[in-house]
Amino acid sequence: MIGTGRHRRPAAPAAGLVDLDQRLRAVADGTPVVEEGVARLGGDAVFLYRTSYEPDGSVHQELTRADAVGWPFPPLTGPTSSPTAPQPAAGPLRLRRGDSMEDLSDPDPWDADFRDGARFRTVTDKEVDLLAQHLHRPIAGLTVLDVCCGTGELTSALGERGATVTGVDFAPTAITAARERCAHLPGAVFRELDANRALDELPAHGFDVVAFRLALAFLDQQAVLAAARRRLTPDGLIAVTTPLAERQADGRHHIGLDHTALQQLRTGWSEVTEYPLGSLLCLLLRP
Repeated sequence: MIGTGRHRRPAAPAAGLVDLDQRLRAVADGTPVVEEGVARLGGDAVFLYRTSYEPDGSVHQELTRADAVGWPFPPLTGPTSSPTAPQPAAGPLRLRRGDSMEDLSDPDPWDADFRDGARFRTVTDKEVDLLAQHLHRPIAGLTVLDVCCGTGELTSALGERGATVTGVDFAPTAITAARERCAHLPGAVFRELDANRALDELPAHGFDVVAFRLALAFLDQQAVLAAARRRLTPDGLIAVTTPLAERQADGRHHIGLDHTALQQLRTGWSEVTEYPLGSLLCLLLRP
């Protein structure tokens, strides 16, 4: 089971895949929304899953191997789905050239993508509102580091809410665009910097929030999170927004974190808060 460990209340399973509106209604009426189904998470392993979206924003998930309870088995109340099948998305993801890990550490292909107009999922007011809600503090006055900031969409959204923002990316074209986007924000700083190698060039203990939006799957997670942790103020946290690898179409699993990576990501923190953002998962990690 995963989640924040808070007390769970009984809830009836939802019919079909749980969408964001259902999750927000759970917050409003105080009743969890539960999604159940069947998932193939790689190879021939088949799992029963049960995901509970709690009114406090936490997410609990149980996975049981189908062969442990007998297969075949009676249908569950929820959907039967394969997370490797395409899932509805709120918007386009950042594009990627090539298929090898070398491409992910080379800024040139990414810079070419940005010159060609590479796009991100749009940052909405709802996304920023949910972040503020789960931070339990206003955005105004925070110091925020946006890692792999791209063209500065999240950086701009947080800066316009009153945060002091710093964005880093290793693609020169992206940094130029981010500076132009945020030119109206006093104190906004952007640096051309490889997050895998150079986060320690930034001030230690200088940021209330270090954000990885649609980025962590492309990075050396262990090294980059350790460096990000050193950048945090004493009461700071790391905010991760990521697609789920198992829910991506074939050939696009690389854009998200898989179950194993998420389990590793949740380890070693004093508090982990999770909440859904459409088809994405958001995690707040407090040292």
